[in-house]
Amino acid sequence: MSLLVRIILGAALLLAAPLIARDHTDLIVMFNGDRITGEIKGLNPGVLRVDLDYVDGAISVQWSKVKHVESTQLFILQAQDGSFYTGTLASTPSGTGTIENR
Repeated sequence: MSLLVRIILGAALLLAAPLIARDHTDLIVMFNGDRITGEIKGLNPGVLRVDLDYVDGAISVQWSKVKHVESTQLFILQAQDGSFYTGTLASTPSGTGTIENR
């Protein structure tokens, strides 16, 4: 493959990368009233990782401080018993989470 073709393919891939990126439309509402809009990246024990448009990298949020979460994106969740669930995320005002299976 010629160098010119490699350069063109590389440029096309770089330009297409933003097209496959997810929207930063997940909403996290904190107990103190702060609202964070970004992309939920993951939930590890007690820590929610969120990517923001205006932050280089992801931020870590203490799950115990989160009052409400909304996202229309599909997630794969693993419960403590090892079972897996796929669906969208939402939390209720009582603080219990729900997942709508798809």
